[in-house]
Amino acid sequence: MTQKLIKHGDDWALVIDKEIIDALDISPETEFELLTDEKKLVVNFIREQQVDAKLDQAIDGIHQRFGNAMKKLAE
Repeated sequence: MTQKLIKHGDDWALVIDKEIIDALDISPETEFELLTDEKKLVVNFIREQQVDAKLDQAIDGIHQRFGNAMKKLAE
């Protein structure tokens, strides 16, 4: 697949096809890291922060629902 840059205000943008967005499970909130060696561009998306935030929410929910039972099991 080849792409061209498009004008976006005073900047240029690279459009990512929906199939790629769906395959990578990324969204407009996804953060990206851009790297270059002056010959190629590498785009890495940063999922760790998103996964960590969801995991923290899930753990908090478990503690709220089952915290007392967990304490009793630990005794």
